Amino acid sequence: GRTTGLFGTIVNRVGGMESRADLTTPEAPDLQRLLWQCAESGVSDVIMEVSSHALAQGRVADCEFDLAVLTNLHADHLDYHGSHDAYRLAKMRLFRELGCGPDKKGRSAGVVNGDDPHAAEFARVRTEWIAVHGTEAQATTCLRPSQAANSDSRASVSGPSRKWPRASTRPTASSIAPLRALRRTPFNAAR
Repeated sequence: GRTTGLFGTIVNRVGGMESRADLTTPEAPDLQRLLWQCAESGVSDVIMEVSSHALAQGRVADCEFDLAVLTNLHADHLDYHGSHDAYRLAKMRLFRELGCGPDKKGRSAGVVNGDDPHAAEFARVRTEWIAVHGTEAQATTCLRPSQAANSDSRASVSGPSRKWPRASTRPTASSIAPLRALRRTPFNAAR
């Protein structure tokens, strides 16, 4: 089995220990402490929400990522970044640096939401490692909504060689974007 760590907007988890998160992505010294705690606790994998602020401020500098997922770009942080272009470029930094660390040797993957207007630009950053998910035809993995039954939202997720029927208790297709992004193993698409 695998043991995971989780760092995000609400909580940070290291193995079985949990603490309230002060920031979406911790400050660099706090992040390194959490990663060290993960290593000491036998954590094999870490899932981290990386904010545009953290990317712009270098909080994740020298962290090597195996996978980056972009669900969408909003105008949430224009007060900090000053423009939508600066915000987009900050988010793109994570994709540009995938597979570039000394331990990665190109073994990383990215997943972008093909329904986001900026998807093609993100996919071009590292085309050999990017899988595109979404409801549109250009996606390598697609979500196709179908008839709702009871309170479930029903859909099928399909890729180049498989189709998976799925149900979610969440009512909208956009609320299951992370499911769409992670359902297909991007390493299979990337190789």
